[in-house]
Amino acid sequence: MGISIILLNLLTLLVSTTGLTERDVLSKRPQRRIAGVPVVNYDLTQSRPSGNGATVVWSKWLVFLKPGVTHEELVDVFTQGPCKPSLRGHPSEGGVPFIRALCDEKDLEVTLLGHTQRFAFIEPDAEVSLVPATPAPPPDWGTKQSASWGLDRIGVPDTRRTGKGVHIYILDTGIYTKHTDFEDRAIPTLDLTGGSVVECNGDPACALDGNGHGTHCAGTAGGRSYGVAKEATLHAVKVLTNEGSGQFSWTVAALDWIAVSGARPAVASLSLGGLGRLESMMTAVDVAVAAG
Repeated sequence: MGISIILLNLLTLLVSTTGLTERDVLSKRPQRRIAGVPVVNYDLTQSRPSGNGATVVWSKWLVFLKPGVTHEELVDVFTQGPCKPSLRGHPSEGGVPFIRALCDEKDLEVTLLGHTQRFAFIEPDAEVSLVPATPAPPPDWGTKQSASWGLDRIGVPDTRRTGKGVHIYILDTGIYTKHTDFEDRAIPTLDLTGGSVVECNGDPACALDGNGHGTHCAGTAGGRSYGVAKEATLHAVKVLTNEGSGQFSWTVAALDWIAVSGARPAVASLSLGGLGRLESMMTAVDVAVAAG
């Protein structure tokens, strides 16, 4: 199931999700296990030849913690094992309880052995791509109808509130923050397209949109001409490359950052999707909602 969420309020989501326990994961479909930990969407793994000519199962694994396990414990497990971490969440601070590791299945099993009780589930990382823009209304609609078209799509007949003081995080291809329609309300905030979390700290070249999709979504959310919230602060969070693709782990890590470090009140906009029903995304959204 592709995920397409526009203006996701971190307090009241437009989709209904529930937290996942190991029992929930196991009840959905037959599961494989690695070191005793259930694996969902195992079919997303990849096979590649090893050095001795054999074929090994390899992936970018997303490993999720059970409630109460700290991120210090998480890092400790992966520091000692052969499967080294890259992205990770910050559950001790209210973030997403995950870590991403790049290795084959055997090394992951060695890393997790003896620590099964700490982990809720494992899921291979998956590719994500942007959701194509909905076709524009026909020219004969006229200026007035065109101006309200975006509002009509989300069931709002007109703009009654300005969104002043609200922070909208656009998780997409970035934002061209200098566009005049944003009136200096768009801020380069985060870029994950290099595989790590990079805070922009106001750098205009950071989280810059080289595609157009993210800027389009930002305009729908908070542009002066046709935005829903014309005075909201827009945050560029680049989780898709300029070609419109990426990894779901980048979005999970972005939601972790927003949950822990984002300004409030917060709204997140995600116009992206991929194959399957990803438990990692469901869990990350739940955590973001719980964080307010």
